[in-house]
Amino acid sequence: MRVALAALAAALLAGCATPALVFVSPHYAQAKVRRVVLAGFEDFPGSQGSGQVAAAVFEKYLLLAGYTLADRSQAEAAMAQEGVDLNRGLDPSALRLLADKLGVDAVAYGQLTDFTDSTDRTVMEDRPLEQSSPILSSQTVEQRFPGGQRVRTDSAMVTGYAITTTDVPVQTTETLDAHAGISVRLVDARSGEMLWNGSASADNPRLQGALEDASSAVMQAVVKRLKQP
Repeated sequence: MRVALAALAAALLAGCATPALVFVSPHYAQAKVRRVVLAGFEDFPGSQGSGQVAAAVFEKYLLLAGYTLADRSQAEAAMAQEGVDLNRGLDPSALRLLADKLGVDAVAYGQLTDFTDSTDRTVMEDRPLEQSSPILSSQTVEQRFPGGQRVRTDSAMVTGYAITTTDVPVQTTETLDAHAGISVRLVDARSGEMLWNGSASADNPRLQGALEDASSAVMQAVVKRLKQP
């Protein structure tokens, strides 16, 4: 278990997410919760298939936390056979079904609270524009001609430059990071009691990366709580 926890901590070093919110049941008995199955994630509204993407990412963090995982495809097949719709939640009969078919102690399932890919938007920003203007001064030149005649001529000469800076609005494009939010719970497969619940969100240039960061944050917080006496 220590090796698994160390591996999870190392995997989380590269992550960037908001602090996770986690609740662990006072009745959680770590020694009794060994084999679990991830039933899946509900799709984010308007993003069909997003639940499958989230489940594939989150599953490995359950492994890194030290759980033994049952095959998720078997859980999906069992639920499909019995007409269980994850988007409507898992009732006690669905949980017992998974416990009997897969021999698991607990079932994890989650939902996406956000699943927004990176986007470009046009913005106006002020940029400094420098302009230079010559500084002129008058200079008198005297010329002498034969016979003693003198002619004076005034002429303008550039003695320097005055620099002025003004802000000019310029249209530019900026990219907003992808954002993903998840909420996951682990419930006892027999009693239906919630064992722990965690949620987190993250920004990342890639949507896959945001899911990774949010998943890391949740499991990091769960592991930290489980290690407390």
